[in-house]
Amino acid sequence: MTTEGWDKLGREPAEAVWGPAAKDDIPLLECHSFIEFSALIGQLKQIDAGGDGQVVGVNSGSQTYCLRRTYASAFKGVGTTNWNSLSRTMKYYSCGPMFGCWGVDTSHRVYVTQTITPTTCGISSWSYVSGISAKMIEVSTDGSVFALTTTGQVYQRNGIYSGRRLGSSWSRIPMCLHVSHLSYDLGQLWIVSQGGIILRCTH
Repeated sequence: MTTEGWDKLGREPAEAVWGPAAKDDIPLLECHSFIEFSALIGQLKQIDAGGDGQVVGVNSGSQTYCLRRTYASAFKGVGTTNWNSLSRTMKYYSCGPMFGCWGVDTSHRVYVTQTITPTTCGISSWSYVSGISAKMIEVSTDGSVFALTTTGQVYQRNGIYSGRRLGSSWSRIPMCLHVSHLSYDLGQLWIVSQGGIILRCTH
């Protein structure tokens, strides 16, 4: 299993963790053991289960996919899964249950969805969010959004609410080390430095 690209506890199924493996199979962690199953969509390099029950992922060709909430919640480690192809090419994709999904495309530009329907994986539109060149972005269950830039800097998006999902501005979070990966949820920001050091950030 690769360490990059899997972050969150999925809301459905309960107490499950999804993550990309080093081949086409996707492991699903249930009851403290990983179950491998075939996605039939190529090798996933990143997966996120932080949305409103749906699971989203990006394959090695930067094509994006979504697993509907009903399929994700019903899967028990037997058989294959039916993923929906999403139209936009991305290198990183993250969803939250409050304000939709955020993504970083192959040109390091940040986008946010206006709406996503977890039962159908339908997306109404994307809005470009200017200000930084990002390599990854993380959305938490409380609606907070954190981004990691191509230069290893961490930023938080300000002013996000239901009427303005793209927010208003970016704030840089000073770090003593250059960062290679981050994850945020349940009020905790975790980072992995470029040297492999894991840090938990506090206010």
